[in-house]
Amino acid sequence: MNEILRIGFRVDAGDTIGTGHVMETISLITQLTRCLEIEPVVLTNNNDFAINRFREVKINNIHFISDGISEEAELEEIITVLSQQNISHLVIDLLNRSEEYYGYLYNRLTSTCVILDNNEHKELPATVVVNFSVTQHPTSYQMATTYETKYLIGPRYFFWDEAIRGTQKHHLGQDVDTILVSQGGSDPYGLNLKILQAVEQENLPQKFWFVLGGHVQERHRDELEKMSSHLKNQVIFFDNLPLNTLYSLMQASDMAISAAGNTLYELLYIGVPTIVISHHLLHDEVARAFERQGAVINLGIGDELAERDILGAVRKLAANYPLRQDLQINGQNLFGNHQGSSVAAELVKLYTR
Repeated sequence: MNEILRIGFRVDAGDTIGTGHVMETISLITQLTRCLEIEPVVLTNNNDFAINRFREVKINNIHFISDGISEEAELEEIITVLSQQNISHLVIDLLNRSEEYYGYLYNRLTSTCVILDNNEHKELPATVVVNFSVTQHPTSYQMATTYETKYLIGPRYFFWDEAIRGTQKHHLGQDVDTILVSQGGSDPYGLNLKILQAVEQENLPQKFWFVLGGHVQERHRDELEKMSSHLKNQVIFFDNLPLNTLYSLMQASDMAISAAGNTLYELLYIGVPTIVISHHLLHDEVARAFERQGAVINLGIGDELAERDILGAVRKLAANYPLRQDLQINGQNLFGNHQGSSVAAELVKLYTR
């Protein structure tokens, strides 16, 4: 009988950072368990969404890392947990950590895998670095020599959940009957409400499906609830859906209005022509990169948008079948036939050598 390998996974969720990191981690763990006898040990902040999601997939070895502490204090907590659990391999899926932070872990563990979704092109101290952002290109790392690091770069390394593998690609029709709206797991800037107010300026023939994530703030939910009693258009709200249901809604949608997070990658993979409204500058750079590939209509940062511009973009895209065809083809071409398994395959080789 093979010995069970314990692997640490350092990941957080929250109002600002959203929920995508947790879903990426769960996807990776699921893929690894097909090939290895592992026990995942999760190090995370005390966040109800993250805890519930991990427990839903039978991951119960969870240790809490304090919120709002310095990197140095956080690293002490991490090393303490890893030592107690006899763990020498760590996967890190976080925002805004320094090179020194990664270097400290790299120098003390057998292996580290750093998962990123950002626009920076620089070497990092890690055994494996994954950056699936569309703003990244593998050629930027061909001459990397500072660390002995394996770089897995570009959208082909996005972490597809198991549920998306069985989802049929969207069949594009001449008419637009249904428009899906999603501003991610947390919608920190209340852009679902702004989009709803924009489309409510006119009676539109389409149905609108608003998908609210598991971390949307109560005040934003309350504002949407207040509007829901006197809507002109056909609007249905979906709250904290399981992924297989969400992917079915995407497949059945003729268009989408999305933020520039993980949901956008999923929409483009399924083939849904999408208008992007970003939360902040980082996401806007992602949206601009997709736009340069001819894969989306990018409206910019939501706080800076007039509602009439959102409405105008919806009407124009709904009326332009050739443009929707181009968006679908260009978006799907970014991913090819890859579904994230290359990351798991690289880690399997690393953990078994």
